[in-house]
Amino acid sequence: NLPKETQQELNEIQVEVQGSGNVSRPEAASSYKELVEYCERIILEEADEK
Repeated sequence: NLPKETQQELNEIQVEVQGSGNVSRPEAASSYKELVEYCERIILEEADEK
C-alpha cells in the first residue's frame, strides 16, 4: 500500500492525464508513468525487505 501523499499525487496526475482527453500534455503522461514506476519500485523494495 502506498503512502497517502504518494497515492494522492498519483491520483492528481492520473486526473490530469485523463482530463486532457489525449496526450496534449506529454509531460503529465510521462511524469505519471515515472511516478507509477517509482511506486512499483518502492513496493518491490518493501516486499523484498519482508
